[in-house]
Amino acid sequence: MTYEQLYNEHSESLLNFLSTMLKNKQDIEDISQDTWMSIYQQFDNYDQSRDFYPWMIEISKNLVYDMQKSFSKEYEIPISNLGEEEYSDINNILYSIYEDSDAN
Repeated sequence: MTYEQLYNEHSESLLNFLSTMLKNKQDIEDISQDTWMSIYQQFDNYDQSRDFYPWMIEISKNLVYDMQKSFSKEYEIPISNLGEEEYSDINNILYSIYEDSDAN
């Protein structure tokens, strides 16, 4: 199969899978694009005698985990160093981010 054939056959199932792992529509679309880019870059290494779907899912899961790791490291806050007012402000900000992502 060609890359284009695999994309046409599996793009919808990849989006469905990612929607079980992620709630934000933009993240789902970003990871989907990153997955297809990675597949394109590694396509010569794909063993076509094996099922494509598990390979695609493994790539996308790794990208999701990498995104989640980078997000958590990017927003690490040493709470023990915060005063009560700062702690309250951060809670309000995080709550609004959560609400915004839930709306998408």
